Amino acid sequence: RFDVTAYYKDIKNLVQAARVEGEANNREYTSYRNLDYGTVRGFEFALKMRQTNHISADLAYTLAFASGTGIALRAAEALESDAEAPELRRIAAEIAPSPLSAVDVSEAADLGDPAASFILKRARRAVAVAVVSIVNVFGPDVVILGGGVALAWGERLITPAREAVAESAFRIQADRAKIVQAALGDDVGLIGTVPLVASALPELTR
Repeated sequence: RFDVTAYYKDIKNLVQAARVEGEANNREYTSYRNLDYGTVRGFEFALKMRQTNHISADLAYTLAFASGTGIALRAAEALESDAEAPELRRIAAEIAPSPLSAVDVSEAADLGDPAASFILKRARRAVAVAVVSIVNVFGPDVVILGGGVALAWGERLITPAREAVAESAFRIQADRAKIVQAALGDDVGLIGTVPLVASALPELTR
């Protein structure tokens, strides 16, 4: 049996960390607010094989596209405004009509683009705040940051997260948690599925 499913979903009122300046003491602090939104769309392909010679299988593949108030969108907004973004504009012209990606913004920041540097500063702060929340709520021994952006930024993304956990997280959880980069790079998701496939098809692993 082969199934194809198409989906589209608007997600609103996601939690976003916002910096607020206190009126009494002029100090900034972090506040969680329902400001973020996103759009998810894509296709799901599923193949189910009936049992044959004591073997059955379920195979699935998902192709998803997600967009929202992230790095790429902030970069697009910078291009539409009067922001000082010479490298962003140059890269956008070179790759047109394709939109800017997080990797493009990172490249522009490395070249000294003011707008790109500001966008990445906000992104690193948002990741750091998210890691603090994960450490406080779940108390993990290890938080692993992976994906293309984590690979591109490396310690520039991980160090602020470690510092935020040390400064803001609950002491017991902060002392235990380690913040590390995914050692397997972009292959971590693929490698992680191998045990699942092996357990689903025991006859093939003998």
